[in-house]
Amino acid sequence: MRFGGHVSTSGGIDSAIERARAIGAESIQVFTQSPRMWRPTAHAPERLAAFRAGLAEHGLGPAVCHALYFINLASQDEDIYGKSVAALATTCEVATAIGAEGVVFHVGSHKGAGLDATLPRIVAGIEAALAACGDGVSLLLENSAGAGDTIGRDLDELARVLAAVDDPRVGLCVDTCHIFVSGVDLRDHGVVDRLVEDIDGAFGLE
Repeated sequence: MRFGGHVSTSGGIDSAIERARAIGAESIQVFTQSPRMWRPTAHAPERLAAFRAGLAEHGLGPAVCHALYFINLASQDEDIYGKSVAALATTCEVATAIGAEGVVFHVGSHKGAGLDATLPRIVAGIEAALAACGDGVSLLLENSAGAGDTIGRDLDELARVLAAVDDPRVGLCVDTCHIFVSGVDLRDHGVVDRLVEDIDGAFGLE
């Protein structure tokens, strides 16, 4: 088991390496751009290379990137959907360049249309992003703490998406804060054991 944290990339994406080391992190997560803007950050090639070299030099890993918050692969709005697919693909490209192993993202919201109706769009968006992932980079569906029509408050929804994509490069990121807010009391060891069993049954721990 590796312990780490999400660290800032302010000043250049490679600056995250020293920030991770300063807190004693063994693994690292970063945003590759502002999580609240569609416009991607233009990273200098030497900064990307320095990040990758820093991982190797200091034995940090896994490194993962978190995609921006605006992504909605279930959107019926073609502009939002197109931006979402492009943003996820761009994050995959940066993840590949820095030697990250995964890109964490939220699927989005079906806005009342239902998961069944939006699943084909979600799958197509994920497949497009996978095409931008280099070797060793996975897409990781993250559970949500959102309300209403947000996809992934229920792990079974993410299991359905995973099964529909059916690609070994797609996995799961379990956000324990979101799980807790959704009503799973992680202070109870028995509840945690059942959660792990549920995840194993729905996804497979591998």
